[in-house]
This record gives sequence, C-alpha cells and structure tokens, in this order.
Amino acid sequence: MSSEIIIIDDSSHYVYAIRRKLEQDCNCLVTETYLSGDSYLNTITYETPKPGLIILDFELPGISGLETFYRLRKIWNDLPVLFLSAYGFREYVEEVLKYPYTTYVSKQDTDTLSKMVKQIRQLGCAEITPVLSTVEKELLTLICDGLDNTHIARELNVSAETVKKRKHVLARKLNVSNDSSSFVKWALANNYYQLGK
Repeated sequence: MSSEIIIIDDSSHYVYAIRRKLEQDCNCLVTETYLSGDSYLNTITYETPKPGLIILDFELPGISGLETFYRLRKIWNDLPVLFLSAYGFREYVEEVLKYPYTTYVSKQDTDTLSKMVKQIRQLGCAEITPVLSTVEKELLTLICDGLDNTHIARELNVSAETVKKRKHVLARKLNVSNDSSSFVKWALANNYYQLGK
C-alpha cells in the first residue's frame, strides 16, 4: 500500500499547513501538491502508480473538486480521497460519502489538521506511522525491554506516576492498548525495536 499523498487545493497557505502537519506528525510522504484538479489530472499516465491518498478541496479553479473526484475514480475506483472545504457543500458531501474510501473534513473546524490525521487513519489508506519524540522512544524501548513502571521511572529519573501518564499518552498516539504486549507488537512491526539487541 502506498504511503504517498497528493494534495489538491488552491490555497497555497493551507497546502503548506497540511503538508507540514502530515510530514512532521505522521511520517507521511506528501509527494506532490497541485492548485487545481486539471493540473494533477494532466500528469496522470498509464504508468502513474495509485497514490495512497488524495486530499482534495471541493472548490477549485477550473474543474471542481467533485468533477476531479469522478475523473480520478474512473482511473482508480478504490482511490482513497479526503475532501476539504471552507464552505458547506452539504449536498456534495452527502454525495461523495456514498462512495467507499472517502471522508470529509471542514476547513472551518479549529482542529482541522488533527481531524484530518484521524480521518486518514480511519480510512486505512496511507501508511501513517506516528513520529515519536526522544522521550517517547526511550519509554517505548524500556517497555520493550520488559521493565515495569517503577524501573522505567528510575531509568528516566521521573516518578512512577509520570511513567503511567506517559504510557497512557503513548498508547493513544500509537492507537494501541495500554499494555506491554501491545507496545512491543507495535514497536516490532514499525522497526522501533529489535529482539536480541
């Protein structure tokens, strides 16, 4: 499954914000950005691989986001698409949500970018691996090493209660259960830890 993301939005400021959020917080590769549906559609050939996700604004210069969507789905009928809009477009939203692998986020939401990341994860399209801080990596390694909260607290020079809180936050970030086996399974699957090292 491709982790490449294409953004089609005519607001360069918004494109920059989206790209930065996805690349910094999610390890997503935003391969290209386009200011119109036409400009992206004109680049597609028979050899063009299907992206992991298209982030598509409804209101675009030239052909609309909706028409762009229809044309893209003729090329890749299972292409995941996340729609954006600063306006209502309720009838359009209801229409596109009838299709599989589609979702929608309003630009008017104050936490649009966070919601976008959540929606992408729910779509299960692009392979999103959360970016861990140095402290989170240390915590994850110590959990994988089999240490309990008390021993982790000694290693990190914090209280056991702080360890407990950090584990809770880390579990939510990784979207796993807050138990050692879930952390280990995630770390092994995402190359954050190797057995026997």
